[in-house]
Amino acid sequence: MATVGATLDEITGAAGQLSQPISKMIAQKRVLVVAACPKDQEVLRVGAEDRTIRSSLKSVIERGTVVVETLNAATTDDLRGALLKQDYYIVHFAGHADAFSLVFEDVQGGTVVSPLGALTELLKRYRVACVVLNGCYSLAAHTAPLASVTVGMTDSIDDDAAVEFARGFYDAIAASKGYEFAAAEGKSAADLKGLTVPLKIQK
Repeated sequence: MATVGATLDEITGAAGQLSQPISKMIAQKRVLVVAACPKDQEVLRVGAEDRTIRSSLKSVIERGTVVVETLNAATTDDLRGALLKQDYYIVHFAGHADAFSLVFEDVQGGTVVSPLGALTELLKRYRVACVVLNGCYSLAAHTAPLASVTVGMTDSIDDDAAVEFARGFYDAIAASKGYEFAAAEGKSAADLKGLTVPLKIQK
């Protein structure tokens, strides 16, 4: 199992080349943004979070070394289908959560509450290096990591703080930093603007 500090490059076995930039060490690594905000829930800025991720990764997207795909109004079937078709090195959930579940949408835009245990069972079948659960209480009680590295929250997180955390995290990923470093950078990006991120990392 990879260590918390592992980069995208280390996950794919690029040992001994850690000083090289990300653009030279990987070829089209994929990030999957899973965004859900059902119409019967409080409105969240999941669109802004997606745009922020793409902006932070702009340099490596333009070099063709990172591809970002987004599941908007994501259903659980959308997630399963995406994982069956592609390997993703980061799966990023943007939306509502609690200590035991993540919220997806149904085909009518209603709420589907998906247990974290079921998501863990799904994701462990696939080669996912890092899962980011950018939602309230998303790792408050869950003990089993969803991937080699799981990043989540132990308490509620403000909508603006979630966006700023994503900004810092993916700024660091674009700079070829490890996941632990990237998570700390995301927290700093929010802290510096007076926003609170109740960060937790599992491996």
